[in-house]
Amino acid sequence: TKPNTSSLPSFFCIACAAVVILGRTCSCLHFTFPSFNPGNRDDFSFSPGSAISNNSLQITPNAGNMSHRSGRVVYAKETLKLWNSKRTALTSFRTEFVLNIIPQGGGLNGSGTGEGMAFFLTSQVDVPSSLPAGSYGGYLGLFNSSVAAAAVPNDDDADDPAIVAVEFDTMVNAELGDPSDNHVGLDLGSPASVSAVDLADSGIVLKSGNLTTAWIDYRGAEHLLEVSLSYSRVKPKRPVFSVAVDLSPYLKEAMYVGFSASTEGSTQQHTIKEWTFQTFGLPPATN
Repeated sequence: TKPNTSSLPSFFCIACAAVVILGRTCSCLHFTFPSFNPGNRDDFSFSPGSAISNNSLQITPNAGNMSHRSGRVVYAKETLKLWNSKRTALTSFRTEFVLNIIPQGGGLNGSGTGEGMAFFLTSQVDVPSSLPAGSYGGYLGLFNSSVAAAAVPNDDDADDPAIVAVEFDTMVNAELGDPSDNHVGLDLGSPASVSAVDLADSGIVLKSGNLTTAWIDYRGAEHLLEVSLSYSRVKPKRPVFSVAVDLSPYLKEAMYVGFSASTEGSTQQHTIKEWTFQTFGLPPATN
């Protein structure tokens, strides 16, 4: 199925036009993948071992040597313009995707699970060259022990990459401050989350093997990021994770969106079954 990369519905485009008239030129971006097939490959940049397989984005390998691996898949067809030239207007965005994490090496409740995956925004689109060496394990394909993204990018011309990620982690890395082996966290240019929440009370077990729908909303004007999770396609009334955060210091004007994942000595598959992304048009936040 080819994605819908046409203009946003009229409401969104009218909003964009109004922003342009006011001199704040954040662009609209909207795409939908109900599933993935080989014809979609040119829409993405893949790290070695990542692929489109079984109508899904396979972030880490699903065969062969699966241990101590990391991977990234980035939507490369269009750039997300988050800023105007004066860095005074930050775009709001919403993404919805269906993830599937399936442990491979020791049962659903044993030590054979590891490590996790993330939705992330990056200033680098060339995935084969930007995937850090040694980014397996707790680094989730985003960082490594010696090289990390700049915590606060200096400017849009700087060579330092910018990375903001929402992680879905299935192992505890005490040195990174992980609260449990089943948590969601926000990473701002560092593998140590600035905020994280244990999912024990949510009824969601990331490594259960169940298809899990995730919604991530960021409201730029309100500086609010929310994550919702469900085993169904119905969005819950309450998010599992909500954090007040201004992402503007951590993002460059031009960004790309994608997924990363990693395994440890024990392994698991990390797949994305569906994916929708859009900017603008978010309803007001509720208490």
